[in-house]
Amino acid sequence: MNDGFPKLERQGKKVILSNEYWEVVHDASQGGCPVSLKFFNGSKENYLVRPIHAHFSVNEPDSWANFYRQNHCTDASIETARKKDHVRLETKGRLTSEKGKILPVDYVQE
Repeated sequence: MNDGFPKLERQGKKVILSNEYWEVVHDASQGGCPVSLKFFNGSKENYLVRPIHAHFSVNEPDSWANFYRQNHCTDASIETARKKDHVRLETKGRLTSEKGKILPVDYVQE
């Protein structure tokens, strides 16, 4: 096995990439966003306060700015592929507000 090459596993809607030094968890129920980042030679605790996500605001009649966030998408897809020298993740979903309103905008991240 390649030293440092990440192991890839699925647990429900989560995809976990890890090696002996670190672990990153992406969650499809939170837009496919990274929700956890741990370093095993450090505190071993999650460094992320909240998921790393994309967002933008839209001026709408009921508010000066409604935020639509990647991590509010509850049914994103996460596709994985193991390559010769890396692991590839692709997440797809819709930007969604806290109230569940969905924009007609898809996102794809690789």
